[in-house]
Amino acid sequence: MAGPAPVGAAAPAASVDATADAPLRRAMAEGGGSRADARSAPAEGEVRPYAARSAGPTRKARRIADLLAERPLFWRPRLTQLLRAATDDDLASLSVAQRAKAVTALQEGPTVEAEERAIARVFLASAGADLTALKNRVDAGDHNDMVQLIHDDIDEADIRASLLAHFAAQAGPRPGPENKVLSDIDDTLKASINDKRYPKGTVYPGVRQLYLELDLGGAGAGRVGDLGFLTARPEIEGLAEDLWTRQTLKDAGLGHVTILSGDLAHAFDHDAMAEKKAENFRAYHGVFPEYGVVFIGDSGQGDEAAGRAMLAGAPDHVRGVFIHDLDGTKPKDAGGDVIFFDTYVGAAVQAHARGLISDQGLARVAAVALQEQEAVPFKTDAQREHAQALLQADLAKAAAALGEH
Repeated sequence: MAGPAPVGAAAPAASVDATADAPLRRAMAEGGGSRADARSAPAEGEVRPYAARSAGPTRKARRIADLLAERPLFWRPRLTQLLRAATDDDLASLSVAQRAKAVTALQEGPTVEAEERAIARVFLASAGADLTALKNRVDAGDHNDMVQLIHDDIDEADIRASLLAHFAAQAGPRPGPENKVLSDIDDTLKASINDKRYPKGTVYPGVRQLYLELDLGGAGAGRVGDLGFLTARPEIEGLAEDLWTRQTLKDAGLGHVTILSGDLAHAFDHDAMAEKKAENFRAYHGVFPEYGVVFIGDSGQGDEAAGRAMLAGAPDHVRGVFIHDLDGTKPKDAGGDVIFFDTYVGAAVQAHARGLISDQGLARVAAVALQEQEAVPFKTDAQREHAQALLQADLAKAAAALGEH
């Protein structure tokens, strides 16, 4: 049995059955295979390389770079002292990658106040696109991400407040064109708890491709790497639950992502889960106010309430709340701020209608979902037929949407 298609790759147009009519076939043929795996696109971050500057790195910047590269004896206090004494010109003459390396080096293990102020110095000396690139490099998908840094590792309230104020001032009142994509895990990425339509553990057909297309954006040219997970699973570092969450994502081909976890106090009640997810969203949004946000959840564990809280708290930034309807009772084409869907092709149709993914992106989601559905080991014929009927209905909607363009 063939395995699922890789994220970013489209199935050939011939794999689409008669329900997906000519416009969908044409878009798949023209757009679905024209892009190499989008995750190979150049990553943002190498901003202002030395060759592009009018002057090279300052003497102090070279000392900082050498310390980071060599890590000699007592490098940590020496790095802290250099960063705190550095001028804005010193720090600006470091590449964004070097600045991020300085931050993550000091984030390892416990941080004392002097180190926190050195970290803040790096961020406060960065502005505009450099600052966004720096934050994205630090938020590179392990436990030491930006939310962990700002809201946990940094203990001093005045440092945290100054950083969040700087992030907000640099972002301005409205987000730019790029979006962060935040998704739940259980019954959103994979069938886990309440969804009986698919075998337990199934990664939903088309979900990873939709993540990628939302990351690329409506023009299909956005920075790739803006996916994170907002889950009710409690984080207890080093214990089985936390390791299981990270392994779940790695098994799904999504190992390098930010995880915003729940806690034990909010783990046993849907309202409490929604409250914790909304709280984590607020923390994340405060760190990345220059971005719009798309949230994907399910109808089983408070995600609709969490999504509505996000919309209420940041209406200019939340560009879509998509809820996987596990029991099929919600209207799918009613409009409104919260969008319900049966399959990830249906979610892609709604995202396309809102300008969140491109024509070719919709076609790729449809093609990949169809291919991945064929590989699902359904337990019964009835289970397979029900899932296939839902997918065929949404493929027809995708064909109609592309036929209008």
